[in-house]
Order: sequence, then structure tokens, then C-alpha cells
Amino acid sequence: MARIELLAHREVGINGMEIALKPNVPFIITPTLVRKIRILQDKMAQKYFQTPWEGVFYMVWHMEVSNLVHWKGLDYSYIYQLLLTHQGTKVEKYIDDIFDVLFLTYVGLALPILNCSIIDRKTTGLSREFFLLNKISFIHDDSIEDIVPINMNSDQLLVFPKEIYAQNRYFLFKEMDYTKMRALIESIDLPVLDEEALAIKQKIFEDMKKLTLETLFHYANDNKMKILKRLAGMQQCQVQIAC
Repeated sequence: MARIELLAHREVGINGMEIALKPNVPFIITPTLVRKIRILQDKMAQKYFQTPWEGVFYMVWHMEVSNLVHWKGLDYSYIYQLLLTHQGTKVEKYIDDIFDVLFLTYVGLALPILNCSIIDRKTTGLSREFFLLNKISFIHDDSIEDIVPINMNSDQLLVFPKEIYAQNRYFLFKEMDYTKMRALIESIDLPVLDEEALAIKQKIFEDMKKLTLETLFHYANDNKMKILKRLAGMQQCQVQIAC
């Protein structure tokens, strides 16, 4: 089954954009989706350098509401097939592109862009990180009644070192309240990283990218391909179930 990723977005006023990720099932970070996000990031950078906007531009990311499939993570089927046919350079390109997207999302392209996310379903791995690395994240939780701030330090599923999340803001919500969410977003100042701080953060992302690649190639070189094959098989089963 061919997977066709769609990236729908619409501008909100003159200082904001809403982006709905609409990939096919299962909900994974495929190479196509990564490229579409990078294209949008490049367009935003070009737009700013051609006609700089005043103040902060808000980008709100969320998953398309009609597709309630869990956000699964890496495309292990794609990775497995590439490693099986000795196309390691394409695996490197895939992982490199993902971490580029994650870093640029985290730093807002080093422009006056404030990335926000709304997480309304279970997410795992690097897919979850795409949303948590936004400067502001709203996370659905049926156990609370209002929008409440939370600290992510106790979260044991975070991929990056805890300091990466320290300047981000996280809120739990039960019902979508766009008025309150917008007020919270607009009340938060955009942190500005100087060149030294930017380089330190980028080094952390580069180290994590290197570790991810080392782990994947370890499976390929140490006769542990069956692990990737099992992960790829699980994703294929999820495609069939969702369809």
C-alpha cells in the first residue's frame, strides 16, 4: 500500500499559521512527511528574509482530527528494507532529515517564530518529540478539568536530556478552549538563543542523531536484523488493521 502524506496548513490572521499533519496510516514519520515539513520550514525562512514581519509569528502544529491513529514513530519498514538491500546512505539521509526538522522546530528556525503543538492522542519516540520540542505544548488529559501547567522533568519517556525541555512550556487540557490557549500562547515571551547557546543545543541534537544511527546500524551489523524486521512487521499489521 502506498503511503501518501499530506501537510495541510492555513494562515491565521497575519501573524500565525495552523498546520495539520495528515499522513496515511499508520501514523509514522515517513521520509515524505519529513520532506514536506522541511519544505514548509524553508518557505517560512524565505518569507521572513524577503519581507521580515514585525513581532512573533506563531506556528501551531497538530494531528489531523479525523485520523485518530496513534503517532507511532520511525518508519521501520522503510529502514528495514534499506538495510536489507545495503542502502545505508539512505538510512543516514532519513535520520539526518528527521533531526534537522526536530532542531529547526526547537529553535524556531532561529527566527522570530514560536512553534506550538496540540497533542490529542498517544505518541511515542521521535514522533512525540516533534511535538514536545515546540516551545509550547498542549497535551490532552481527560483527568483534569481546566488547562493546567505541568513540569516534564518527571517524564521518563523523554528522548533528549532534560535541559532541552527546560525553557519550553507544557499544559494539560481536557477540552479544546482556543480562547484560553491563544491567550496563553500570546502571553509567553519568545526566548532568544545567542550563537553560543545555539551551538550547544545543536551539539546535543547532533549527538542524539549519531546515537540513533549507531543503534540502527548495530542491528544491521550484529545479526540483529530480526528486531527491525519485527518492528516493520508490526507496522504493516497496523496498516492492515487501520484499513
